[in-house]
Amino acid sequence: MLKSVCVAIVVVGIAHSAGAVTVETSQFLFSPTYFNGFENIASDSAFSAPHFFPSNTNYSEGGITVSYVNSSTTTIWTKYQYVGTNGWYPDGGGNGFTKVTLSNGGTFNALQFLAGTGFSSSTTHYEALKNGSVVSTGTIGPVLGSFGGANLRYYGLSGGGFDEVHLKSNSDGAFNPNSFEAGSFDSFAATANGAVP
Repeated sequence: MLKSVCVAIVVVGIAHSAGAVTVETSQFLFSPTYFNGFENIASDSAFSAPHFFPSNTNYSEGGITVSYVNSSTTTIWTKYQYVGTNGWYPDGGGNGFTKVTLSNGGTFNALQFLAGTGFSSSTTHYEALKNGSVVSTGTIGPVLGSFGGANLRYYGLSGGGFDEVHLKSNSDGAFNPNSFEAGSFDSFAATANGAVP
């Protein structure tokens, strides 16, 4: 005679609580730990032509790494508008997004940047991720055409708990990684929790 034995396995989940991500709509980091203004990009060997940087290629400066994701044809036009000499804009727009991480693999406390668009106007959307999973997504705010840099606006995310940010400016109602967009960015500044061990 067989006896059935029931074994109960209890899995206890430990909640990892990250701080709530807050959208910032003005300059709020005045002493950042990391800063990427794209000013050293002219000496980077990844250039295929003056002022054009291949998308899907990482560019790191001042502890912040930026790349344009999901486009095999778009190049980044770095001398288009912005503060200083260079900035970040998908030449003619692109079906992708700008990805921002810390070069050391750390977790952001906060990320601030200047945002504009190659359109006359649009809205900037974001995804904040931790270990590849989205922890927050939403709309950052309206942006205007930024020829000459005059209409770039400060935006950002604070509250920490994220190690990657995706940005794009389009007319969609939410972040869509594959829709056509023309986000222009400059002056990425950040504070962080530290490097991944």
